[in-house]
Amino acid sequence: MAQNAANARAIAEANLAEISASQKAAAASAQLTTAQAAEITGTRQLALAK
Repeated sequence: MAQNAANARAIAEANLAEISASQKAAAASAQLTTAQAAEITGTRQLALAK
């Protein structure tokens, strides 16, 4: 019984770590997208200023 609980806990902790890593990757992707959008906007403004 104790072994089953330990296994369940280990699986839950691994799942949480995986979710956390996935969330960090999603956040990094969103930041990259935001940076790309800002770069595109800046390029557009530069082109309009010419």
